[in-house]
Amino acid sequence: MKKFKITNANGRKFSARIVKNGNRYGRKNCHVNNDTPMVEFYDMSVKPELFKNGRFISSYLVSTLTENDGSSGLNLNVSNPDWSIDGQEMTKVVKWLNLI
Repeated sequence: MKKFKITNANGRKFSARIVKNGNRYGRKNCHVNNDTPMVEFYDMSVKPELFKNGRFISSYLVSTLTENDGSSGLNLNVSNPDWSIDGQEMTKVVKWLNLI
């Protein structure tokens, strides 16, 4: 599974991971994606001893995120304003997703 590193305008670090059809995902990789590709977002600013691969925030279908250029940014979780990706970084994510 491919990963992409992101740093938002506030300096918070994230990781995006593509989960293709047939790949495992979710907590302890207990699910198998039997549908279209999706992307998971992780907060990488947490202690690695608590969350080895970062703290899971949210997931989206790749097709949903590539419907536009990403310039408007993405709020990953409305309950936590720190979990947002600005338009400049989200544009890079969309370009990366369009390569798969």
